[in-house]
Amino acid sequence: MDSISSITTEINSKMATNREEVSELVKQSETLTKIRFLFELPAELKLKIEAKDFIGAVDDYQRANDVLVNYKNHPSFQSIQDVS
Repeated sequence: MDSISSITTEINSKMATNREEVSELVKQSETLTKIRFLFELPAELKLKIEAKDFIGAVDDYQRANDVLVNYKNHPSFQSIQDVS
């Protein structure tokens, strides 16, 4: 049992760095997904308005506002907020 415990501790120790890297990559991926949503938003809003899907358009707009609020202190996003 001590041997198994020792090996498990060693493996966990070696994998800790990988877990941290994967966690950081997941965070970056989520951020990129939010940014992509913002870039695609104008076309999506246009399509939804043309299709008279006003509820969907408002939902997307509100979601975009939530993203902008989260990143309001970032210089690139600050300029978007200033225009609004």
